[in-house]
Parts: sequence; structure tokens; C-alpha cells
Amino acid sequence: MPLHSAGLRPGVPDDFDVLSPEAARGFVANLTSRVSGAAAPLSLMALLASIVVVTNTTLVSVTERTREIGVRRALGATRRQIVREVVLESSLVALVGGAAGLVAALGLAATVRAASGFPLVVSPRTVAWSVAAAGLAGVLAGLYPARRAAGVDVIAAVRAE
Repeated sequence: MPLHSAGLRPGVPDDFDVLSPEAARGFVANLTSRVSGAAAPLSLMALLASIVVVTNTTLVSVTERTREIGVRRALGATRRQIVREVVLESSLVALVGGAAGLVAALGLAATVRAASGFPLVVSPRTVAWSVAAAGLAGVLAGLYPARRAAGVDVIAAVRAE
């Protein structure tokens, strides 16, 4: 039995449709709005996870340097100086991590742009927000470890091995 030009047998209704350019644009716009709606919650979850990681990293660093912190306090370093140093350290760790993530995101955007021809652009505003978020995450991540470091018992810390 001969087949129809679309591969259907005679008398069988067509089960295909023609996609107009307007329908394709509408589909892409709908998909883009859904992805954009999920971007903010996913970004906030990633930021929260990074704060936890930097906090843990800084806590380990402070714990390993308990003796050093005790000696510095015994030699006259103020609690404020210790807090400032620990918060600065955690901020630097967060900013370096944020910069690495930004470089990866820019590379991924360039790869997608080259492979698909889709004009994917990362705006300077997005770059600025990501750097600011990384810096803020570093400050927030360093507050708890910094308070623990500043509150260390000087005598016990100097005796610690």
C-alpha cells in the first residue's frame, strides 16, 4: 500500500503540525521566563552553600591557629584586630571563589554563544552584583569564626600545642 508524502497511509488523518515563527518565539519567551524565575532561588541557595563552606574553612583555619592567636593577643593584639583579620581572610577566600565562578560562568556563556549562535551576554551589572555578593558572603561567613577567635582564652591558647 503506497504511503502518503508524510509517511502516513491513505485515509489516516495527519498527526503533524507546522510551527510558525511566532509560535517558536512564544515558546522561547515562555522557556526564558521560566528559567529566569528559577535563577534567583537557585542563586540564593548557591550563595548560602558558599557561606557555609567559607565559614567552615575559616573555622578550621582559626582552630589550627589558636596558639598563634593566643600569642598575638598576649603581645597586645586587640579583639577588634583579631576579628578584622579573620573577617578579611574569609572575605578574600570568598572573593577568590567568586572570581573563579565568574570566570567559569563567562567561559560557559562564551561557549554557548559560539556553539549556538545565541547572543548570550553577561552584563557588567551582573558581574558587579556577583562580586558584591561574594564579598558580602565572605564578611557574613567570617563573623562567627572571628568572634570565636577573638574570644579565645589567651593563657590556654599559648599553652596549646
